[in-house]
Amino acid sequence: MKNKILVIFIIFGILSCTPKPPSYVTDYDGLRYNRYGSYIEIRFVNDTFFSGELIEVKEEGLVLLRHNPRKCQYFEFKDFKKLKMQVAKPVNTYWAIPIFAVISISHGLYAGLTLPINLISTFVIGFKGQRQNTYNEETISKENLKKFARFPQGLPENIKLEDL
Repeated sequence: MKNKILVIFIIFGILSCTPKPPSYVTDYDGLRYNRYGSYIEIRFVNDTFFSGELIEVKEEGLVLLRHNPRKCQYFEFKDFKKLKMQVAKPVNTYWAIPIFAVISISHGLYAGLTLPINLISTFVIGFKGQRQNTYNEETISKENLKKFARFPQGLPENIKLEDL
């Protein structure tokens, strides 16, 4: 019994370890006032991968500010295989899993019923929270993609990509 509980806590401890978004990605409350573009990851047809800040969306592609090396680059939509965009930091609620497990154990004879229900429900809520504020090529159109760029109406004439 002790081994099962230990394994459960180890599994949920591993699940609570999630990758951290870049520092310029704001939380949801600050999204309206954010001066940066959203963080975007692109996988291409030839399986190359690029990530960075969304600068501008054009008719046939988008401009991405890569971080390593730091430079702006234009990519065409026709070459995309997958796209994932994170507009705000995800909500992490995995901390609730061990708390609800301990609370369920205190239910005595009913713990056999409430423990699985609490574990499943908190895991599902945590899983959905991690994917909150994230879009992919199926959930966002090219037009809506513009809303999350640093320059949603296009790059102003007085700004050069090299200066970003």
